[in-house]
Amino acid sequence: MSLEIKVPSLGTALSEVKVKRIFKKEGEPIKKGEAIIEVESNKANFEICSSTNGIINKITVKENEKVNVGDVVATVNATLEQNSWEPKYEKNTEAIKTKDYNYTVVHDDIKDNKTRIFPAARKLIEKYNLDPSTIRGTGIRKAITKKDVLNKVTENEQMLQSDQQYREEHIEFSNIRSMIAKHLVNSLQTAAHVTTLYELDMTETLELKDKIKEELEQNFTTLPMLIRAFCKGIEKYPKINSSIRNNQIVIKHYVNVGVAIDTEKGLVVPVLFEAQNTNIIELNKQLNHLIHSARNNNLTPAQMENGTITISNAGSFGAIASTPIIHQPQSVLLWIGKIQKKPVVINNNIVIRDMVNLCISYDHRVLDGAEISRFVKVVEQKINNPVSLLI
Repeated sequence: MSLEIKVPSLGTALSEVKVKRIFKKEGEPIKKGEAIIEVESNKANFEICSSTNGIINKITVKENEKVNVGDVVATVNATLEQNSWEPKYEKNTEAIKTKDYNYTVVHDDIKDNKTRIFPAARKLIEKYNLDPSTIRGTGIRKAITKKDVLNKVTENEQMLQSDQQYREEHIEFSNIRSMIAKHLVNSLQTAAHVTTLYELDMTETLELKDKIKEELEQNFTTLPMLIRAFCKGIEKYPKINSSIRNNQIVIKHYVNVGVAIDTEKGLVVPVLFEAQNTNIIELNKQLNHLIHSARNNNLTPAQMENGTITISNAGSFGAIASTPIIHQPQSVLLWIGKIQKKPVVINNNIVIRDMVNLCISYDHRVLDGAEISRFVKVVEQKINNPVSLLI
């Protein structure tokens, strides 16, 4: 009796597959459940197996051929009885192919043993890079079957997972970490994020900073000077300091600068209010107060609300570039990297200057790259002539 082996139905979304590999030849014996061909779909590979013991009468497909669900891939003459499957072995052969059986033999020189492997099992052993000697065969004459290999793979995965879990530490999300995560995901889903990187020359600003620090005899950084430069840029290009509300762009004529501060509990963003009207000495004093309050967990909710633009200064951590996420509902986040000495060409001469990367993430719904570049040009002019920041 000749039986047709067809491509089975795999759901309404899949109607065509590609023949990847043919395991059997016409005239070879086949066992019920043994793979005849392997086919490839757009989601996974799978084998089409014989539904009976018998002899392959005809293979009707070729490798790399596309076939449809229901197409006949082979015909099998169901002539062999179940008890006729006792294989015949030949000594000192690498592969045994008889009219009754087909499998691969692998020699183990150390134990002088032979490991017999079915073709489908051999393919899986190669795929998972397994040692056949570690797999217990349950087939005829202890031959390794496809199921034996899959059991070994599962066993290895379970052992690996158990070992990994033993070396894992599970930490519950803190409230602040949960809020940060929710806020950032919401921002990515809301705004049309774009990040542009600029390189600024901080040499003149650093020199002025050192003079002010010496005069004040207290901690003074370049950050209040940069904030002042940003405010000057916003004064000329106010849309930088805006947000979207009720399908309108709302431009704020007050600059409340949120400053990202790292604490033991996570990132917090307290606000410097009305920064456009605050000089650099007062900005420095307010910054130091906010940093002290943040790291001592003394910030109030009012100190972290109503920001219009955010600054993240990651230079102290050695970072040089980033793609920061906008702090909703704002339109711009200004990220400052590490100040580094670099060779720069000025008037055809190579000189060493103190350079910093300014990464600006902005909402493309509100702003275009040209507007951001014009804003940065104003900032660059101010830090190249930092005395103007004192006015």
